[in-house]
Amino acid sequence: MVLGQEAYRRTKNVREVFKESSYACLAGVFHGAVEGYFMEKGLLGANDADYAKEVPNVCGKQEEYQIPQQFVECNHGMGHAVMFLTENDLIRALALCDALITLSEQELCYTGAFMANTRGTADTDHPSKYLPKPEDPLYPCPLLDHRYQGQCYSYGILESFQGSTERSTEACKLIPREYQEACFRTLGRNKTMYSADPLVLKEHCEQIPETNFQYECIKGVAYNLVIRFGPLSPLPDQFCTSVNMEAQQGCLLEIQSARKIRSQRENN
Repeated sequence: MVLGQEAYRRTKNVREVFKESSYACLAGVFHGAVEGYFMEKGLLGANDADYAKEVPNVCGKQEEYQIPQQFVECNHGMGHAVMFLTENDLIRALALCDALITLSEQELCYTGAFMANTRGTADTDHPSKYLPKPEDPLYPCPLLDHRYQGQCYSYGILESFQGSTERSTEACKLIPREYQEACFRTLGRNKTMYSADPLVLKEHCEQIPETNFQYECIKGVAYNLVIRFGPLSPLPDQFCTSVNMEAQQGCLLEIQSARKIRSQRENN
């Protein structure tokens, strides 16, 4: 994060930082670059109305990026940035995400805010005000407006259990039924941030006992392998070939869908 802040200080351009950066350390440089934008503008300590005016300007437009996925990362990074600006006040941060133009951009921002909220346990100066509670692992999702709950019940809930497929599975089963499939797809997508090995990813999804949820995990892996590594990468096909026959059709359809989305982003 600090590296991203410093890179923005030197370049004064979010897109230039993204061009020179990688996904190492869970794309922390991307998150830091967005925070650096606000720091360099002298906006730290401003009121939320001033933040909201600036939020839509940071990432610009998708067509301004050589790699369209970086526009996605920027809007996700915005969620981390608004948590930084609000001193880890999740409710205020989510409201600032709503200042973005499209629903897609807003929802990407929510995911960053929820991730930062969970990671706020390590911030002793400004601990998150809505930290998950050991006695209530779904907190604060039930308290939030409905438009935030989809991302809260996936990214927000799973962030605490990234290292354990077993505990992530338990968490996804606790949430309301309408969000469970999306939670397991997010579980699969998250695993691609730690490994690109098709066999390792297959093993993670197969740890889920319920077949229907296992298939959602497989779809999440397939989708994110395309989004992360591009439509020409052999990894998504290798992954789908490795899973059991019953899951292969859904896996391949997810690849097709992701390739279409990735191509549309690159052609716009």
